[in-house]
Amino acid sequence: MAFNGMKVIHSGLGNRLRYIMNPAKTESGLLCAGINTIPDMAYQDMMDTKRRFGKLDKRQGYHIIQSFAPGEIVPEDALRFGMEFIEKYLGNRYEGVAAVHTDRAHIHVHMIFNSVSYIDGRKYHAARGEYLERIRELCDEQCRAWGLSVIEGDYTKVKTTKDEARCRAQGKPSCRDMVRADIDRALIECMCWADFAPAMRWIGYEVKITEKNVALRAPGMKRFIRLRSLGAEYSREEIERKVRSTRHFVDEYIPPKYIKYPPDDSLGKFIGTQADYYNVTQQMRRLMDRQHLRYAPVLRAEIRKLEQYDEDLRFQEKYNVTSREELRARRDDLQCIIDEIVRRREPIYRERRTVQAKANPLRMAELDEELKKYKAALASLRHEVRVANRIEDRLDNKLPEMLAAREAQEMIRMETRQERLITEYGKSTGYVRQ
Repeated sequence: MAFNGMKVIHSGLGNRLRYIMNPAKTESGLLCAGINTIPDMAYQDMMDTKRRFGKLDKRQGYHIIQSFAPGEIVPEDALRFGMEFIEKYLGNRYEGVAAVHTDRAHIHVHMIFNSVSYIDGRKYHAARGEYLERIRELCDEQCRAWGLSVIEGDYTKVKTTKDEARCRAQGKPSCRDMVRADIDRALIECMCWADFAPAMRWIGYEVKITEKNVALRAPGMKRFIRLRSLGAEYSREEIERKVRSTRHFVDEYIPPKYIKYPPDDSLGKFIGTQADYYNVTQQMRRLMDRQHLRYAPVLRAEIRKLEQYDEDLRFQEKYNVTSREELRARRDDLQCIIDEIVRRREPIYRERRTVQAKANPLRMAELDEELKKYKAALASLRHEVRVANRIEDRLDNKLPEMLAAREAQEMIRMETRQERLITEYGKSTGYVRQ
């Protein structure tokens, strides 16, 4: 048996309860049981408890899932197993529902319980690490008592976001991959844990350190990323172990790879917005070749979209676009062509829908061929309109953001360099800054 984990329910408690009690999954509701309530009244009883103690906000409930190996247990015993587990874990303090799903090859139990105790109104609280330690310990203990299999070792996994999964499928680095790479490069210069935050700030990151967590945010990112969400190798304890190890610097240091680029003769032929795009794409390519360079994280994040930037530049070259005004004018021209094609296509659609055309297979084939040509032309033109919109958005938002991040990074570098010079001067002369 494998304990899959606990999920916090922030909203939609009623929908979650309806899902686990779905008759199609629980043999017409026969495999459902109430915990200090009855299944049909569970949601109403939970909400009444919240109203009685004035705790309707924040966390609404918790969802535990237990899975069994195929053929290991029958559904009725799985329901008794879940009820016994929840009684051991929660006692007699919370309302909840347990339901066994048989719609898959492996039987699994869903358990949802209220976040507020119906006895004294206290909210459920799990200590740090209880999700993975205390609950699993109870599950394993009960499995052994029932004679069921137990998964040995650590079967927890680091969550993979949709962005990571999509980027890995495309063979491109995700935002989290870039954060991991930046941490690895920053650790090369760290001699102790206290050096980690300044090293990340020097790259351009915001660092937030609390008693429980350490979080990072690169320029251009909306949210902070906690170190422990990057995997066990990037937890605070593991980073402290790495920076304490002298061997770490010897084994993992990668010497800079300097590449001498020939003079770029094509720079002179780009002007206006074309030059802005060309400079950005060249920086991205050099960053891909020279990973040790500390470019702004927002620029590294755009590396995944390098193909789009190349397409944007080709579009500007094709139509000789060098300013925003020319870009808007060209986009309006493309839209006019699209409108004209749509207008010419309408009579063909009307003719195709007539009875005479349907009775004439030869004419029907001719109309389909014409529509196919119009469809291909419209697809190409509409794609170019989307490219024009993308160029305008990047010129107004992304490129200034890259420039601002670059300038901010240079400012941090200058301040850090000044602090180092003052520190070195103080060590050599005994001078203490007031």
